[in-house]
Amino acid sequence: MTTEQTVGESIYSRSTLPEFKCHKRVKAARIVEIVGHATLSVDLYLDNGLDPIGVTPEWFGKHCPQIGGYFVLYADGYQSYSPCGAFEEGYLKACPMFTNGETEANAPTTQGNEIVWEQPLPESRATNSAIEQEIQAKGLTAPRVTLADLEANIATVEIVKQVTIGGQVLRWAVITTQSGFAVTGKPSCSVSPENDNAEIGERLAKANATSELWGMMGYALKQKLFESINRAQGGEDTFKTRLLTEYSQLQQRTEKLEAFISTAAFEELPKIDRDDLRAQLDHMKQYFKVLSQRVSRQCNNA
Repeated sequence: MTTEQTVGESIYSRSTLPEFKCHKRVKAARIVEIVGHATLSVDLYLDNGLDPIGVTPEWFGKHCPQIGGYFVLYADGYQSYSPCGAFEEGYLKACPMFTNGETEANAPTTQGNEIVWEQPLPESRATNSAIEQEIQAKGLTAPRVTLADLEANIATVEIVKQVTIGGQVLRWAVITTQSGFAVTGKPSCSVSPENDNAEIGERLAKANATSELWGMMGYALKQKLFESINRAQGGEDTFKTRLLTEYSQLQQRTEKLEAFISTAAFEELPKIDRDDLRAQLDHMKQYFKVLSQRVSRQCNNA
């Protein structure tokens, strides 16, 4: 690239353009596999075992993602793609303990190698509540662990503080559940003791521990559903077990049909058959939604 470049009919000098330094914080992951059809739907498989991201044909055509590049999610929800070199040149990985409730307004600045917060982080519960409202608005009624379930299971929260020999201040939150089981998560950490703030540190530690508990409660619910279905398949002929068996079978069939509709083999079918299968999938999803509501009530009453 020369000192002067032509854009349309105008000429500009690189030296006359003002210089900017990027300070945004984004969430991103490297793309390790791309699966799907560019005219139907595409799944981007990400590193670190993260769930794949489904993108539309329009998005795929606009950004042309490549394996090794980065899927990028901005604070306002905008999704983008960045080639590996450009992304890694412009961004450094943020410390994982500062991921709860951040926004562009409270993003950290850097001084040397230290991370400095300009203002306290907001409560992450507001984000969780917004997600809960969105789940309910979309009618996602299958059995799940709700925010209310999570909070009701917390009996006490203790904060354990440790100052390392190097001066770092760490805090763990120890959550004791209603059953007496104790759960903790990753600690909050102030690299420099001068930056330590008890309020922020305790809030981050509690958010980390709460996230751990949420996953455990999800496992417990899944195990409960699994055992109920196993009892049903073992011949325990009750209304509830028959309902759970029906729920499990319908879920599997719906997922298989939805997966088939995303394949090239589906596109080779006559149009009338494709239309019928899409209509069938819509009806199965409605059926599954109603069945999920019934299963959820049965699990809550168990």
